[in-house]
Amino acid sequence: MSLKNRIKNILPDSALNAWRRAKKNAFEAYLNCLPRLTESDVRALLQEVMGIQPGDAVIVTSSIKALRLAFAPERLLEILEEIVGPSGTIAMHSFSQPPSREFLRSGRVFDVKNTPSSTGLLTELFRRRPGAVRSLHPIKAACAKGPLAAELTKDHHKSIRPFDATSPYYKLVEARAKSVGLGVDSDTMIVIHCVEDCLKEAFPVDLYEPEVFEAVCIDYEGRPVRVKTLAHSRTATLHDTPGFGRRYLNGVMKDFRYKLVPCFVADTQRVFEGMLACARRGITIYPQSCYKETFKNS
Repeated sequence: MSLKNRIKNILPDSALNAWRRAKKNAFEAYLNCLPRLTESDVRALLQEVMGIQPGDAVIVTSSIKALRLAFAPERLLEILEEIVGPSGTIAMHSFSQPPSREFLRSGRVFDVKNTPSSTGLLTELFRRRPGAVRSLHPIKAACAKGPLAAELTKDHHKSIRPFDATSPYYKLVEARAKSVGLGVDSDTMIVIHCVEDCLKEAFPVDLYEPEVFEAVCIDYEGRPVRVKTLAHSRTATLHDTPGFGRRYLNGVMKDFRYKLVPCFVADTQRVFEGMLACARRGITIYPQSCYKETFKNS
């Protein structure tokens, strides 16, 4: 197990959060000393480096602070929409306040129209954009805008596993969406969890709390809907996706630096297929120490 994962596994939540904040603050202080990205820089990154084209479906994860934009983040959303055009679809995760299990145990209500996204400034701005549609899930909601948005988000509440075939994330895999990271590496790529939920108990690592939670969600018509879901345990954070990609996916997932900003791009369908084949051989993004006994050293 890597040092980072050892720290995650040992520290209590309060200390772990403090460690993450200190690490984040140090990185941000470093980034603030560097030149900021212009609109031309960002367009070149999205179109020339990441290969995003009109009509593409794209799922974006981001850190606005790490991205060091020289312009307002709302303009980044406009640039993304201009590049994919009216026939393209943009999606982002739009989770409620973490950790998930604490949100669910608190009995808090998830309001699809009003509960803020806790997964970064860009996701909250995207949630508020006219035409954006959010899935009805208390902890792992997704937001999408474009021709595929309604289909991607409509069934998310129908399964207790938030990344399985009913989820927007798996549907993005089926749509062969590009997964891109702006200011983040591939450890933040959301579709990595689709393999886990599609294999269910056959996946080598047990990633969920044993309890099935039931939460009240308020839909777009203001109606309460009771949604059952599982919540990830801390084990689900102990992964090394960039290292896995380098060893097993042979260029399907690309982590890189653009003007010193961490980024990634990946074909979600090829990532899913590669991770699925590896998982069936007992190879995952998680350390062996997390494996179920029947899968250890397999």
